[in-house]
Amino acid sequence: METSEQPAHKQRKLRTSRAFLNVVLIILAVFLAITYLRESFLIAYFATASAAIAVVAFFVRQRQLIKASSAEPVVKHKKLTILLLIIVLLFPFLLFLLARFIEPTMWFLLLASAASGIGLSEILLYAYSRTLVRRHE
Repeated sequence: METSEQPAHKQRKLRTSRAFLNVVLIILAVFLAITYLRESFLIAYFATASAAIAVVAFFVRQRQLIKASSAEPVVKHKKLTILLLIIVLLFPFLLFLLARFIEPTMWFLLLASAASGIGLSEILLYAYSRTLVRRHE
C-alpha cells in the first residue's frame, strides 16, 4: 500500500540524483576546459560565460516555477514551455552550424560553457528549492 509520502520521497530522490548528475557534468566540463584551454584568458572566458549562462538560466527557470505555482492560465505556461523547448532543441544545431565558421577552440568553449552553465543553474535551483521547502516545514 502506497502512502502519499512515498511519491514525494521518490521525487526528492530523483531531484537529488539529477543535481548529483549536474555536479558530475560540471566537474567533467571544467576538467576538459582546463585540459584543452591552456591559456588563462580562455579559462577566464569559460568561467565567465558559464557563470553568465547559469545566472540567466536560473532566473528563467525560477520565473517559470513561480508562474507555474500562480493562478495564471495554463495557456501562457504552454507557450513559455514550447518557446524554451525550441531554444533548447535549436541550440545544438546552432553550435554545429557555428563549427563551420569559428575556430575549434571557441566552438569547444561555447559548448563546454553552455553545458556547465546549465548544469550549474540546475544545482542552484535545487539548492533554492530545498531552502524554500525547509522554510515551509
